This record gives sequence, structure tokens and C-alpha cells, in this order.
Amino acid sequence: MPKTVTVTARLGREDDAPSHTFSYELGEDAAENIKMFTAEVVNSKFEAAVAIDKQAIARAGLKAEKKPAEINKMLEDHKIGVRRATVSKRDKVKADIAKMTPEERKALLAEIAKDAA
Repeated sequence: MPKTVTVTARLGREDDAPSHTFSYELGEDAAENIKMFTAEVVNSKFEAAVAIDKQAIARAGLKAEKKPAEINKMLEDHKIGVRRATVSKRDKVKADIAKMTPEERKALLAEIAKDAA
């Protein structure tokens, strides 16, 4: 039995940004989607979604200034359909600070205190 999916498209992140909410029908699982849309369509959409996921991984590597070999390793390690738990910015900063020497931490905290004033 098909399920109804409701989505809102919004221009911008503000609460009052122009938006449009709409609904459409999808199958409950891959087999039902194949019956509704054909295997060719379902596979095409799957391939597109995988490409988007892989592009996001590559962009993250580029943003982190990784070398091509490191980006390729990230792409190879990616398991389709499996999302890694994300780490909050705060937890990442705390982990990075924990790796610093006491002198580096002291200098960083002094710089942060200066910037905050």
C-alpha cells in the first residue's frame, strides 16, 4: 500500500521565507516502488542519490583540505545507506583542544578571551 510523503520547499531558512508544502505517493519499500515506477526508474533514482552522497563526501574532503588520495579513501570507506554519527562542533573543538599541549591550550584560551572582550 502506498504511503503519502509530505515535503515543504522553502526559499531561505527564515520562518517567514516563502514556502510550498506538497504531498506525493511512494511505495512502502523498494519492491512496491518497483511495481509503481518500474525497476529502471527506481534504480535511476538510487544511482542519483548515491552520486549526491559521494559528492558530499568529496566536498567535505576538499573543505578539510585533504589530498586526493585521502578523499578517495573516504569515498572507498563510505558504506551506501549507512550514515556516520555526526559530531557537534563543540565536541569536535573540545577533542581538538584535548590534543594540544598545555602551552598551546593556554595561548588559544587567551586569544579566545581577547576576541570575546
